[in-house]
Amino acid sequence: DNESWREIEFMYKPGNLSAVPPVVVPHQPRLDWQMWFAALGHQTQSPWFTSLVYRLLQGKEDVIHLLQVDESKYPFQSRPPMYIRAHLYKYWFTEPDEKGQLPQQWWRRQYVEEFYPTVFLGDAKLEAMLAQHGMKDKGTLKRSADAPLPYALKLIRN
Repeated sequence: DNESWREIEFMYKPGNLSAVPPVVVPHQPRLDWQMWFAALGHQTQSPWFTSLVYRLLQGKEDVIHLLQVDESKYPFQSRPPMYIRAHLYKYWFTEPDEKGQLPQQWWRRQYVEEFYPTVFLGDAKLEAMLAQHGMKDKGTLKRSADAPLPYALKLIRN
């Protein structure tokens, strides 16, 4: 409705202030890592982010699983979001109180700025950004069964 917003939680990056930070060593979650680099500059310096937004608006399952494999934690499991925007926040760990007790929330955050404007499927801004970077859907690619990879796979499977 473009008035009430729900956050999409990523598996590894901070979001929910009361969520325990996941232990991922030595794994480096690629999407979350890319998000960190994207936040260092303007969104136009990370054209892949426009494609991510577009695929989320389309409800592409493979892309949703990059953010969250637990479908119960994804707020748009029944239907894709109508609108998406991205805000940039700075996060810090909270600290124990004077008695050494850990607070209810693991994180504190401060709003910095809008990172990506509000867009929707069919939005002229979104369409222009997709076209500018050659990320518009081009239809399904069909390989010939005689192409090297399908041929090799066919030989292996038989």
